[in-house]
Order: sequence, then structure tokens, then C-alpha cells
Amino acid sequence: MNVWDAVAAAAPVQKPAVATSTQKNPHPASPTPTTFDPNAVLDEMSLYWLNGSSSYFLRRTDRGHARYIEMASAEIRRKLRARGYNNRPEPQRGEFISQVDSILDAATESRVVDFAVNIAGTTAGVYDHPGGRDVVAESPRLIEPEPGEFKTIDALLTRQLGDQKI
Repeated sequence: MNVWDAVAAAAPVQKPAVATSTQKNPHPASPTPTTFDPNAVLDEMSLYWLNGSSSYFLRRTDRGHARYIEMASAEIRRKLRARGYNNRPEPQRGEFISQVDSILDAATESRVVDFAVNIAGTTAGVYDHPGGRDVVAESPRLIEPEPGEFKTIDALLTRQLGDQKI
């Protein structure tokens, strides 16, 4: 049996409680590790990886205008560290790779897009189709209609359509 087989066969041992309500525990129990789900982070950030590249796409909304911003892995790493995710593994918590690397790895496994495009009139988002998955990087900026006269457009339509203009 090699070392890895022995580690895999090992069973966790429950430590008996040392402190009672009248005794002080000189070694307080460490907090229970929380379950880390990199896919939940990807969903929250709306982060995607462009297949075969070093580019990631991160969703941003500014004053109602949605877009996906292209970023390199170094920029994404910095954003993840700013959100409090570890850049180094913590073996005492059972981590063998950092939380940041887990998130980026999960993106390359489950959040893959094949093309990044802008399609006129199409809202920014990720679209699945029979040929793959695309990210439309930018939503169109639509002009808000307002009631009133439209002399320039009316003149253009009259010249183009004449009596057939409705």
C-alpha cells in the first residue's frame, strides 16, 4: 500500500470534548470550514471564459446599459482577491488549490463561450445555439422616443415614398 492509498483509507477521528461549562478550554475548537462553491461565485459575478484564450468576460451594468467587459486572467484574479477570495491554498481548511484558482478552473469547465460578438439589436448576454455558446458583449443604446414633430424624418419619407407614405 502506498502513502496515497493509506491517506484515502484513513477515517476521520472525532476528538472528545475537553471543556465543560465550568472549565476553560485552553485550545478552543477551530471554526468549522464553510463549503466553498466556485460555481456560485461564477453565477454571482456572471463570469465566462472565451474558449482557447486567456480572456474572460465579466458582466457590468451602468445606468441600465448592460455589457460584458473582456479581461485577462490577471485582472480577474485581482477582482477576486478584492472580493476576499484567497490567492493561496489553505491546507488547514482542506484546500489544495487557492479559491481564486478554483473559480478560474470552474470557469474553464462550465462557463465556456465559443465566440464574443456584438449583434445589432441584441441585448448583452450569453446565448446557447446548436453551434455553441456566444457572449454578446454589448447591448444597443436605444434612443428614447418622445412625442412631437419629426420634420426631418417626415421630409425624408415623403421624398422616398411620395403619396404612398402613411
